Amino acid sequence: MIIYSILLLPIVMILCGILMYKCPMKRNHMVGYRTLITLKNDKIWKYANKLMGKIWLIIGLLLLLISASIILLFNSSRNIILIFSVCIGIEIIIMIIPIIFVEIYLNRKFK
Repeated sequence: MIIYSILLLPIVMILCGILMYKCPMKRNHMVGYRTLITLKNDKIWKYANKLMGKIWLIIGLLLLLISASIILLFNSSRNIILIFSVCIGIEIIIMIIPIIFVEIYLNRKFK
């Protein structure tokens, strides 16, 4: 049963991606893609949240497919905890990497 929890992060990424892209909220300090540059003004905030929403939606869908494939291939494996740990680690890294590229892009576009 623990193996199915590797689907949680991709599903959360998909849901957050849809919300950030389709329903960008007003600039705030609680929810959304919040960095020093995005909190400068509403234009950057909306642009960054839509961009990150699109990226997380795409990455979430890809991770969901990959994670579902891993579940199908390794569900009966004896090393299920190891497989689970590696998958969660990879998902977290893949979730964080776009932040670096979005920040670089925003700094170039809005400075």
